[in-house]
Amino acid sequence: MNNAGVNSTRTNQVIEIVSHSTSQIVEERAVACFNEEFGFTFLNSYWRSYRLSDFGITGDRALIGAQIGYSFEDNAGIIQEIDIVVRAYLTDALFPTGNLTEIASGVLTIDLDGSFTVLDAPFDIPVNISHNEEVVIEFQFPDTFELSVDIRVGQNQSGETAPSYFSTPDCGGIPITTFEDTGFPGNAIINLIIDSQLSIEENLIAQISLFPNPSEGIVTIQKPSSLEIESVVIQDIYGKILGMYQEDQIDVSSYASGVYVLSIQTSEGTVVKKIVKR
Repeated sequence: MNNAGVNSTRTNQVIEIVSHSTSQIVEERAVACFNEEFGFTFLNSYWRSYRLSDFGITGDRALIGAQIGYSFEDNAGIIQEIDIVVRAYLTDALFPTGNLTEIASGVLTIDLDGSFTVLDAPFDIPVNISHNEEVVIEFQFPDTFELSVDIRVGQNQSGETAPSYFSTPDCGGIPITTFEDTGFPGNAIINLIIDSQLSIEENLIAQISLFPNPSEGIVTIQKPSSLEIESVVIQDIYGKILGMYQEDQIDVSSYASGVYVLSIQTSEGTVVKKIVKR
């Protein structure tokens, strides 16, 4: 299923939801490593594998996030919020075999007052993917022993076009295994959110970040190893040039508190970032 028409925050582009699930209705909870006595779930991961070409999509696309259906049971009687980690990988062999290389990640905060819902989980930094690459999505649910919460991926029995997968280091250790092979079959609702291919400028901006930000001293420009920094110009908000550098670490300790602009000239173009000095 390939649904289009969801509003996009990027100009003149349309987000697409790509899914192996024939229904997006969360009807029940999926398999999990679970403590029946105290009513909590252990560390559980849920997986889906996608290749855009299987959906008739050609060319590159921007992978901007994933969707997940979830369900929970609050056995402590207190409404909580729980952080779920989402990761995207490329695999060098047919999943679940092969080596996984992480390409994107994010954290989704789930409100336990909204069970049986499908939520968007954006990645911190979008990334371009090719239609012929196999992309693997993992949603990792934390151990909820201290919260007495049973939380897991939501599923239904309406059918799917590719298997749903589960793994956990607990319950004796279960490697990445299809739901069917665990003895608890179901259709896990885990979808891709894609957009038009990132432009060269957007792709460059997405690859570069400043850490820490805000900062009281040294700011490091984080970048892929393939990018070379040729020069860095720091300006105040009025455009006055305050310093010029040629390395990936900038000392802002001598500047007054406020907002500054870094113009970072790289081997692939110029990126403008803002830094807050405390």
